[in-house]
Amino acid sequence: MGRCGGLRPKNCDFDVTPLSSSMPASGGSFSARVSEPRRECTWAAESGVAWIRQQSPAPGAEECGNPPAAATFEVQPNTSTSSRAGVLRIAGKDVTITQAGAAPNCQYRLNGSREVTLPYAGGSGSVSWTLVSGTNCTWTAQVPRDFPWISTTTTSGTGDITVRFSVETNRGPLRSGRIEVRWPGPQQGENIMITQQGPASAGGGL
Repeated sequence: MGRCGGLRPKNCDFDVTPLSSSMPASGGSFSARVSEPRRECTWAAESGVAWIRQQSPAPGAEECGNPPAAATFEVQPNTSTSSRAGVLRIAGKDVTITQAGAAPNCQYRLNGSREVTLPYAGGSGSVSWTLVSGTNCTWTAQVPRDFPWISTTTTSGTGDITVRFSVETNRGPLRSGRIEVRWPGPQQGENIMITQQGPASAGGGL
């Protein structure tokens, strides 16, 4: 007689929950609940994934079907920017662990100035950044709703950045606005600051 009270039946049917889980790039603990009404229905767990360490039960050890127990694992941090997936074997069931990739560490160098002054009659311009380090560096460029007189034809991209923009004719006083350029990394992005003259400040008329 085994420690779980008798010979293991051939028709054990374990309930394992959950059968899948999503983990952050930072990693963390994962636990699955295992149960079977018959105590003599023993089960074991196994991690065939190098980045998922089995904590309990110990590799090769068997647990009784009743009372319910948990299989716990430690998911290591993912330092790659790519997501990854691994399969655990718990009580004869496959449990899929999906882990997000780490955020890209992107660093950019500004080319020239990000402060632009345009005449009251309107006009266009561009500001660019060169990617210094990082991979899979995606960026966005957005004009806040407070500045409807600014428009941009480039709103997103990957790698080096060039944001092209234009402004409408200004029939009022001098005004200022911005385009918010964002990317992942310590800098997180910068703003293009746009100043547009009014007719009076430019010495012109309507």
